[in-house]
Amino acid sequence: MLVVAVYLGAVALTTWALLDVAQTPPESIHTLAKGTWALLVVVPFVGPAAWFVLGTGSADQGSQRPIGPDDDPEFLRQLGHRDDRPD
Repeated sequence: MLVVAVYLGAVALTTWALLDVAQTPPESIHTLAKGTWALLVVVPFVGPAAWFVLGTGSADQGSQRPIGPDDDPEFLRQLGHRDDRPD
């Protein structure tokens, strides 16, 4: 029973990673070519783990959008210009 669960987990993880590789735009992939990732992801557990850690370049996503309103300079500027606050 445990062996079946491990195989099903490997198939599910590989399928998820392969679909993610297919849907990710090539300009968002910073390490290897998209075709190379598609071949690498087929290796059970190691390939999908490498894709989710190294493939998508998630470190760049934090610089694209602020995490919270207090990190957004435009939001902070608007706070100082609000005249509609009740006194």
